Amino acid sequence: MATAQPGIFAPDQPHRAFLTFRLAMPPENEALADALAEIREIDDVDMVIAFGPKALTLLNIDAPDNFHGFSTLSSPDGRFHAESTQADLFIWLYGNHSDVFDASFTTTQALAKAADVIDDTQGFAYRVNNDLMQFEDGSANPKGELIQASALVPDGQAGAGGSVLLTQRWVHNLPKFDALEDDEQSQVIGRDKETNEELSGDAMPNNSHVSRTDLSLEGVAAKVWRRSSPYGNSQQHGLQFLSFACDQRRHQIQLDSMYGLTDGVTDRILEFSNAVSNHYFFAPSVEALDALYSDDL
Repeated sequence: MATAQPGIFAPDQPHRAFLTFRLAMPPENEALADALAEIREIDDVDMVIAFGPKALTLLNIDAPDNFHGFSTLSSPDGRFHAESTQADLFIWLYGNHSDVFDASFTTTQALAKAADVIDDTQGFAYRVNNDLMQFEDGSANPKGELIQASALVPDGQAGAGGSVLLTQRWVHNLPKFDALEDDEQSQVIGRDKETNEELSGDAMPNNSHVSRTDLSLEGVAAKVWRRSSPYGNSQQHGLQFLSFACDQRRHQIQLDSMYGLTDGVTDRILEFSNAVSNHYFFAPSVEALDALYSDDL
């Protein structure tokens, strides 16, 4: 049985770093593998290492057969877009502030000869588990045994023990959202702002965020394991979305629904937030990472 990277499920920590890289040209698998070996020795932080299609091919890492990079999405009415910014390597670090800073610095220095940093986003805990829109984030996450079942590729499949990761950096327009009355904010999200309970019956709009993302695939609830984080400062801020799934289709049907590609109805949250970076990565099992440093590479 393959072993998932522990960082996918480790408890939340107050400080988070989201590091995105593009491979240096020409890419060198030995330089990248050596750098990753050094990074994995970092103590005092939890981490997840994930790869885009190009890096998976370079390092000969098995991924699910249907894994692919992010393709640009546009709503039918042309109002909303999620441009593909697909990169090659993603590293998520989280822990205490000083430890995360040190680990981020060590990581970028180790990878200097193999990959270029294209995004370094620092996240933080905000009012326990809230997004900056003042609603609890990740409320619909699976519970108990369903967590790993939702997040990990099953045994017997290509990439077993790994997880398909969707990362997006959303920039919020908080003044526009905050101008809404609480009841209308609740309708945008699909949850009561005060109680965090899902709206029900006629009170739940079909264009709320919950309505557009609470979906089924082949008769099974398409749950994903969200580990998102607020980020930013007073000038630019939002949500660094981080979501792990056993099947990439679980991510894609949610995105297609949000952008109106299934029925023409778009998610109202798109009126108040814009996804400025969009990537798919694959976080392989511990055994797959260990194999990078064998003599067979």
